[in-house]
Amino acid sequence: MSVTVRNWVLGIIGLALALWMGAGRWLFGLGGSLTRWYVPGITLTYLALHWYAQHRMRLTERRGRVVGRAAYVTMMLSWVCAISFGFTVPDWVDGQLVSIVGFYGGVTWNEMAIALCN
Repeated sequence: MSVTVRNWVLGIIGLALALWMGAGRWLFGLGGSLTRWYVPGITLTYLALHWYAQHRMRLTERRGRVVGRAAYVTMMLSWVCAISFGFTVPDWVDGQLVSIVGFYGGVTWNEMAIALCN
């Protein structure tokens, strides 16, 4: 895979996961008032960090060095955390905090998901 294609793929994945963490609950009909805090606080922060990691990878390659396996593994682990976070982060719906996991799993799962998210 060429460097340009890799950068586009990483950028699209970073954007998709940032939006998933900030507003992914809307896809399940669980969007609430906390989204207005999650988008600037979580989405923009994750995008900035993901962009910075990509930028450092590009600089490393421009200098003629090889980007180590650890950089890719770390980025993929951040993706796993982002996906998990999106499923467990609660939003304020109908007067209560509800996560995607809790919506489908019930009250006990909702409490565990919120605890895990925190």
